[in-house]
Order: sequence, then structure tokens, then C-alpha cells
Amino acid sequence: MDSLSVIITTFNEERNIGRCLDSLYWAENINVIDSFSTDKTVEIVNSYDKNRVKVIQHKYESPAQQKNWAIEQVKGKWILILDADEVLTEELIKEIKQVISHPSKTGESVAYKIYRSNFFLGKRIRFSGWQNDFVIRLFRKGNGKYNDVMLHEKLIVDGKLGKLKNKMEHFSFWTVDQYLDTMRRYTSWAAMDKFKKGKGSNFFIIFWRANFKFFRNYFLKLGFLDGFYGWVLCSFSYLFEIIKYVKLYGIYKKKDRKIQ
Repeated sequence: MDSLSVIITTFNEERNIGRCLDSLYWAENINVIDSFSTDKTVEIVNSYDKNRVKVIQHKYESPAQQKNWAIEQVKGKWILILDADEVLTEELIKEIKQVISHPSKTGESVAYKIYRSNFFLGKRIRFSGWQNDFVIRLFRKGNGKYNDVMLHEKLIVDGKLGKLKNKMEHFSFWTVDQYLDTMRRYTSWAAMDKFKKGKGSNFFIIFWRANFKFFRNYFLKLGFLDGFYGWVLCSFSYLFEIIKYVKLYGIYKKKDRKIQ
């Protein structure tokens, strides 16, 4: 089996990191890239076998920058990147081992999509726009690099992209406060990404984007089938769009004031 390096990026993940590491018991080279956590994240990681799990602390600038920096630090022929709130299932572990052990049987793919089963406030979300959620996280070193955006960074693959059959579990948000705190940061990042692309914002755009987002996720993407949690999640998505585009509008107004 070709060598594998696992990368986990963390900041104050004491609630999630143990579950994530437990699902990686089979891996021998696990690298936790921590952005100077102030909770017990590092203490928990250090309780694991130091010959297999090590902590590297690095200043956080953006998700893409952090991951790209981490990729350069590891030496495995294959790289598996996880967030601390993600967990591998036994079926997915077997599939990953198979891909690494016999890469020629998979059609020479250099990277793989991994689909996710998502949980929101402890409830599994089957619809609401999350039903086809996937990330590209397993790839050959040298064949992938993250694009330079602040939010929803994607691995740009140099070569054939395959997909794995089994899903990982993603425990996204445990509390409303956690979601709202994340939304505060993510809407700022998303607004800045839009600004860099020259996207505009006004009342019509804000009204249209927010209402369409709720309609799409709740009705077209069957969010109503997720019951109360689906309605809450789709409502939060609606609010996210409003805040994102209002912040984008504010960026342009601030720029105009500087010009004047």
C-alpha cells in the first residue's frame, strides 16, 4: 500500500477532534494543523500515540492557505484531508485502503470525491440542499492544490477525478450559537470573495438571492422533508444570503467613501 498522510485542520475543536482521530486508528501518519487553539484541542491530540499523531501549529490566514501550507509539510504519496468535525465510516476506510493499495484498478484517478452524510444540531439532514454534498479530499500529492478563495475552497485537481461509493459523516453544527458565530465569519469571507470577482449588491439582488435560496432549498431540494430541522436550516440559509449581500453592499459603500 502506498504511503498516506492525513491532514486535519483545527481551531478550538475539543468537541470533535477525538471522534475524528478515533476514526483514523488505522492511519500511521496523522498531522493536526492547529491555528493556536485556546481550548483543549491540542491537549486531546497529544493524548494519542505521538509516533502516529503530531500537532503542528501554524498561523491561520484562510482555509485554502492553511490547507495548501499543510500539503507541503507532509511526505505521503497520498493525502487525505479532513475537518475535525468529519468522521470516516468503516466502509469508507476499507474503500480508501483499496484505492491506495491498488490504484491501477481505479482507472488511474489521482483524486477522489467523498460524499458526506451531514448532521445539523445533532439531526441527520437528508435533503435541504445537502443531499448531494461532496468534497475532494483524497488525492495524490502533487496533483492537487486549493484555489485562492476565503470561503468554500475547492481542490483543483491535475488529472482524472474519481469518486468513492461510501460516505463520511459530517457533524457540522451542534448549537445555534455555533452556527451564528460561524455565519458571522463566513458571510464576511463570502462578501469579500464576491467583491474580488466584481459582483454587485443592491436591494433587488439581496431580496432575490435570499428568497430564491430559501425556495430552492426548502421546496426544490425537499427541505420540508427534514421537518423542523429542515425549516431551521433553510431559514438560516436565507439569513446567510441577506447578511452576505448586505456586507458586500457595505464594502462598496466604504470604497466609494474613500474615493470621495
